[in-house]
Amino acid sequence: MRLALPASHGVVSTEAIYSLEALRERLSVGEAWLRTARAAGLRVRYHGKRAFVLGSDLEDFLRRRGEEEEAPP
Repeated sequence: MRLALPASHGVVSTEAIYSLEALRERLSVGEAWLRTARAAGLRVRYHGKRAFVLGSDLEDFLRRRGEEEEAPP
């Protein structure tokens, strides 16, 4: 039996801070996607050994990536 997904599944607030694990769960992505996003410029902030992403940084990253993909050759 699978648990129902929380109402916030897939939703990232620009005013929130997410651990990498919480972000992966919210977006339903794997570790490989997150590693690729970090290598492509997703800003990650550290506090001690813990890593976090601001929702606003994720939004900025996705906007930049979208603009790069839409740019004419």
